[in-house]
Amino acid sequence: MTLLEKTRSLNALLQKAAGKSLSFREMAEGLRGTLTGGVFVVSRRGKILGAALPSHFQDWMLKPEGQEEYRFPNETNARLLRIEATAVDVDVQAQLAPVDVAFAGTHVTIVPIIGGETD
Repeated sequence: MTLLEKTRSLNALLQKAAGKSLSFREMAEGLRGTLTGGVFVVSRRGKILGAALPSHFQDWMLKPEGQEEYRFPNETNARLLRIEATAVDVDVQAQLAPVDVAFAGTHVTIVPIIGGETD
């Protein structure tokens, strides 16, 4: 997929949601296809609102015992919130601990998108 095709795909995804609520799961799936990688849509509080992940991903690490929702641990979320611009080839151990093992052997890019939310 060329850069132009990727841009058009992202634009179509955003246009589809114009004026109505967007399914975060659908957004994650659309981004996964465009970016060719796993995608998390995460709230400011660390709750995973939508995800589209590779089949080998160990998502159990993101579901605290006794909880029904997936979320990043508070310390991981605090580090993610400090990222203000796209970060490529992130140091997984430094940014994603204590759940860094789930991302072992992968290339991680973090793209902060700040928007309205309710969680």
